Formats: sequence, structure tokens, C-alpha cells
Amino acid sequence: LTASALVVSLRLHASADAHPYVDPSVIFTALADPQLSSALPGSGLLSGGSIITLSGVNFANTAELSVQAQGADGHLVSAPVQFFSTTALILTMPTAATAGGVGFHVSLDGQHWFPALSAPDVSLFLYYPVPVPAVLYPSSAPAGRALTVRVAGTNLGGGSGYKCRFGSLEVAAAYEAAADELQCALPPQSAIVTYAFALSLNGIDWVGGGLTFQRFAFSPVDSLAPAAGPLDGGTLVRLSGSSSAGGTHHTC
Repeated sequence: LTASALVVSLRLHASADAHPYVDPSVIFTALADPQLSSALPGSGLLSGGSIITLSGVNFANTAELSVQAQGADGHLVSAPVQFFSTTALILTMPTAATAGGVGFHVSLDGQHWFPALSAPDVSLFLYYPVPVPAVLYPSSAPAGRALTVRVAGTNLGGGSGYKCRFGSLEVAAAYEAAADELQCALPPQSAIVTYAFALSLNGIDWVGGGLTFQRFAFSPVDSLAPAAGPLDGGTLVRLSGSSSAGGTHHTC
């Protein structure tokens, strides 16, 4: 059957003399071929578990609805799937052995796959290893000041939706390939507090690493002593202010 959406009654031969009868309670539905268009988020951890939405058309809530993920090496892995609507499926990503792109195949009857098993679009989803943030620079700033916080570490690339989190505040981030670092756009924060830091390469899966970012009170310098010294330098100068505590990168 190739009709786009056709409900028909099956003829059942169940009598001893082979006279057929029609049971209206038993139906067969011919459905249009499902088509995939995108995955969101478009990346996740190698360890799996990311919850993503597959978008497309002609999805149906059949008993045999199933999805398989396929990498460039051709390996197929079944992925748990839930029907959401005719244009969206909710998928839990399985584990993967290597980083890289995968494509998806959808079946409504457990027999026919779309797209064909030999032709996955491996650009739909990217697997990446666990990112490891190691250093924040700066790791502190005066309260009320906006700034860019740079994050160095390992496995910071390969994502699809970079974010940084300072406490409960999530902010946009960008991966700079040349420096192999993330840059987090941190808005002004008025609280004098130390925030736990975390990052995400897809906007939903977060990794901490024990790093923190400190906001401290800032005041101008009230005095310095001594106020003069020799031209060749070497004089130790003491700066004083009403609130000079806090901070992690002190410079003059």
C-alpha cells in the first residue's frame, strides 16, 4: 500500500468452508513516509543519555515506532523513542564509542526505514567526549561589572550550543578554535558571592570540575605609601582603600 493516509479493512478467512468475512475491528493503516529534518540539541556526550527532539514530518504513534542511530562507520544502535507529535519525536541518545557525527533512521512498522539504512545524514548529531574545564581567567571581578570570562581546558570543542553557568545564572558562550577555549559573556552581578562554575557544549548537559568565580566589592584607592621612590624602581608601595579585600588576580 502506498497511499499517503488510508484506512482499510482486512478480509479474514476463518470459516471451515473458506468463506471470507470482514472484521471491522481489524484495520491496516497505510502511512506516508516519515522524513527527518533536524535534531535539537545537535550534540551530546559519548556516554549517552542526552534527551533530544527529532523534527520532521509524517511521524505516527504506532506500536512498532522505532529509531536507530548510525555513525559514519555504518554501525547501528537502537535509541529509545517517544512519540510527541506528527512532527516531533523525543529520543534518548545511546552511548557511542567514538566522537563524531551520526544520523537517524525512523521506522513506523519495524521493517521499513527512512531514510534508507545505507544513507544516514551524519550531520544531524555530534557526539563529543566529556569536557574538562581547568582554568577561568579571570576567576574574579568587581560586583556590578560585565566582562568576558575565558575558560581553558580539554575537550571544549565539538559542541552545538555552548553555555556557561555561574551559580544559577546561565549565559551564552562561544568556542574559539584558535585558542581552544570558551568565552563566556558574563553580565553585571551585584551580589558579593562566590559562584560555582559549570559549562555545557549542548545547552542541557552540564560539567563542573570544581571551578568557582568570585564577585567582590570594589572601591578606589584612598592612599598609597610611600608616595615617591627612586627612578630605578624597587620601592614597595602599600595601597589602602575602604574595601580592598577579595579578587584573585591583583595587579597595579
